[in-house]
Amino acid sequence: MNYAKTVVKEVVKTYGIDPDRVVLCGLSRGAIGVNYIGLSDDEIAGLWSAFVTDDHYDGVRAWDGTSWGTPLADYRKKAATRLARLKGRPVLICQNGGTADIQAALLGLKNLTFLDHDTAKILGSFPNETAIYPHTDRWLLKASADRDRAWDWMQKRVF
Repeated sequence: MNYAKTVVKEVVKTYGIDPDRVVLCGLSRGAIGVNYIGLSDDEIAGLWSAFVTDDHYDGVRAWDGTSWGTPLADYRKKAATRLARLKGRPVLICQNGGTADIQAALLGLKNLTFLDHDTAKILGSFPNETAIYPHTDRWLLKASADRDRAWDWMQKRVF
């Protein structure tokens, strides 16, 4: 986390990036890391203006065999502490196959947008030239209504 705190600030300064347009994104365990790392304390949470996750979300289900994701009740309690650091900043939560379980777990949070996508519908049967499995962020590489919704969200909330 200390590395991210240092590097993000350095990149923003070095390349003249607008600090109000820094978005933290992640796929799969990276989607969990968006909150687990990106909201782990107030300092690192303050680096991001928005958050995008795809295929999983912090605190929704137990991750057996991990010290951080079980038991579920404890994991959800710690995730709730992290989620409080969102402080109303926009979040786009994408999920192949649907976000219903994520929505149910996040009742009461504000400024969340949910985007259900069907990777197989967008990319075709697997494996293919774009992706080996449907658990991929490569659905964003192919024109689709879902990709348009994701980009529209970015344009309206970040840019």
